Amino acid sequence: MTVQRKRDALEMDSNTMNAVDEKEVLWRVNYEECIRRLRHKLCIAQVRSRLDVGAGTIIAAMLEATRSLETKSKQKVSAPLFMDGITQAVRNTPEGRTMTMERIRGALQQMTSESLGFISRAGEGGSFFVVNLQRIIELAQRSEVEGIVLQRYGRESCRIFRLLSMKGHLEQKQISDRALVPLKETWELLFKLLKEEFVELQEISKAPDHAPSKTFYLWRVNLQGVLLHVLDDMYHAAANLGQRLAHELDQEQEILGLLKQLHQSKSSGADGKATHVTLTQAQHEQVKRIRRVATVLENSILKLDDAIMLFHDF
Repeated sequence: MTVQRKRDALEMDSNTMNAVDEKEVLWRVNYEECIRRLRHKLCIAQVRSRLDVGAGTIIAAMLEATRSLETKSKQKVSAPLFMDGITQAVRNTPEGRTMTMERIRGALQQMTSESLGFISRAGEGGSFFVVNLQRIIELAQRSEVEGIVLQRYGRESCRIFRLLSMKGHLEQKQISDRALVPLKETWELLFKLLKEEFVELQEISKAPDHAPSKTFYLWRVNLQGVLLHVLDDMYHAAANLGQRLAHELDQEQEILGLLKQLHQSKSSGADGKATHVTLTQAQHEQVKRIRRVATVLENSILKLDDAIMLFHDF
């Protein structure tokens, strides 16, 4: 491989390029491929959780069969496949080896239904099938937002948010009737969601003076705006968790220093140069506490990283 071909393949900056010569091979992470594989993994998990293992197996087989034809990480739909290609791809997997043709056709029909839309027909006469990756990702994002609303504001608020996400512009009385929430409580919950930017209020007046008696007040969910708002909250939460972890570790520098000495004494003991470092009972409890706190904070940061990836990278 020549130097020029290396440069074209790796797409590195000019400073790194200067370090390349004919005797040197440089490696980098294929970020787009990592995102693509993680995105596929999430789509498969979503279909399995919403339908069943068989449907997830079909989606996984279709994505694997067409993966080499994807040109970007945020592909809206997969490359098309004939029915025969889908059947062969499914039966080449350990989970799909015993799936009958009727089972595969039934799952495809279910996933192409308007209510789900996980798969669409394409081509002349609908002879091809494609996986609607963007549709599945959007459902996953919507579910994540609904989970946040449920956790923060309760079941009734989540029901109202889901209703507005599905139906669009509705008046307060319509929301109350369809969400099965008392009218007064509906008003309070709507304004709580409005304050936190999960819903929007639009006024439509029949009179130039905008008299309340001649004005309609319609509620709606601007999903794209909500997704950006939630992502921004996640960034702030991740930053706060990182600062909290740094603060906790900074507060325990003395005990962490003793732990470092303890580990060093154990390793040096193997060489016959042991130095005696011991911890008191109180210090042992202190170590347990900082480990417990650090574990909780680090796990929370990792969960937030997964959620941020769903909203930003997928």
